[in-house]
Amino acid sequence: MASRSLYEAAQKGVKVEVRAMDAAVNYTKEAAKSSAARQRQACPCTKAQALEQLSRTAKDRVDNAPQIAAIRAQLTDEKFVNGFGSVGGEEFFSYLNVSDGLRRTGGEEWNKWRNDITARILKLQNQDGTWSGSHCITGRVAVTSAAILNLTVK
Repeated sequence: MASRSLYEAAQKGVKVEVRAMDAAVNYTKEAAKSSAARQRQACPCTKAQALEQLSRTAKDRVDNAPQIAAIRAQLTDEKFVNGFGSVGGEEFFSYLNVSDGLRRTGGEEWNKWRNDITARILKLQNQDGTWSGSHCITGRVAVTSAAILNLTVK
């Protein structure tokens, strides 16, 4: 969320130091590489953040097409999408990053993802209208915000 916030702020004219933005982007890229080296598939939140960052601009989407394609291919794997086995805050924010990245790249994968993730998120809603993470310290406000933001990605 920090990287995304810096990017959005810069897009709206807020002065963001180039070194701060570069550090955030490089951190994500390095985390994805080291995570992939440690395990066969990196944790979903790392890949989701990478997808969001790699797809921000039209130039990014062209320059990063192979990495984007590799992440998109993993989205058909239910184990990958389920994340850590129970849905917590990390998954909700990962779903949001994936939604934003796929919306930018478009195509049938975006349409399928949007339908599937909308159904998944609605199924996870609490009776009081909120959402909560089942395995983390992320509170209801943050998780509910991520869920609602995800449901509004068009």
